[in-house]
Amino acid sequence: MGMLIAPVSNRTAFFHPLLSGFLFSSEFSPTTIRTYRTALASFFDWMALCGTDFPAREHIVSWKEYLKQTRSLATAQTYLAAVRLFFKWTGRYGKYPDIASSVKGVKVGRSPKRDFLAPHQVLSVLDETKSGNSHLRDYSMILLMVTCGLRVSEVAQANVEDLNHVGGEPVLYIHGKGRDGKTDFVNVPKKVASAIRRYLLSRGSPAGPSPLFASVSRNNGGGRMTSHSVSRIVKTMLKSAGFDSRRLTAHSLRHTAVTVSLQAGATLQQVQQFARHSLIMTTQIYAHNLEQCRNPCSSKIARLLTRAGNSKRKDRDVPEKGSPETGTPD
Repeated sequence: MGMLIAPVSNRTAFFHPLLSGFLFSSEFSPTTIRTYRTALASFFDWMALCGTDFPAREHIVSWKEYLKQTRSLATAQTYLAAVRLFFKWTGRYGKYPDIASSVKGVKVGRSPKRDFLAPHQVLSVLDETKSGNSHLRDYSMILLMVTCGLRVSEVAQANVEDLNHVGGEPVLYIHGKGRDGKTDFVNVPKKVASAIRRYLLSRGSPAGPSPLFASVSRNNGGGRMTSHSVSRIVKTMLKSAGFDSRRLTAHSLRHTAVTVSLQAGATLQQVQQFARHSLIMTTQIYAHNLEQCRNPCSSKIARLLTRAGNSKRKDRDVPEKGSPETGTPD
């Protein structure tokens, strides 16, 4: 749908102080605050488009349907969860009725939201990084993401000083999901660490809190890239390698790392630790998806139909007994 959302109306000003109170009522992380703020701004825009000062349940339902048409189901699910939490908070403190309590959530399948790449496809993507003025950065960054299963935000937040050693082996300290600081680390293969050091050498060997992967843009050259910039670079390389799909994004590299680990024979517990999943059920989703990809039923049916078709053609081509083709008299 190409429907445009109107700018936020002054008529929604009643909710803006409530929004601030809600966002700072709990110890939400900065990332969660940004997500909730964006989600609620989207709903306030929808209120303005509907011409209402004070929304009711039907406005949330219609907004949910609009999101399902214009956003991914995962985004719609996240946005709706934020709005439901907001009105639960306003209802609890008597600031506005909880109009979202009976609104059903968005159903998202249990399969991963992104597709994964096969090893030969990963090599094709890496080949696309070997040209241009940022080729050392793009090659080492994508290689790090696909071998260590990093999230986009973890790549954007990484500093040069975070590349270190534990027990004589290279590691990268990261700001993991839901963590207050860089308390986690991932093991970095020596080949990957060498690629990163070659890239850093090309930058004049920056140190300390300098970004591990720096921008080469005219306005921000040498500065830190945003998560959006990292995602855009990876998406460009995926497209250049011929993998242009909405289900293939920068997060697909993490999905690939987890899936290939399972393909290579790592246990669920090993992969859970590698991916830093708080629940092993999350890791099991990847394992289930891999089992589904390996399911041979469709291929077996196709082969059976092929054999049946070949047999039918042979039967049709065999002349009947006593026909002229057999040379046998009637």
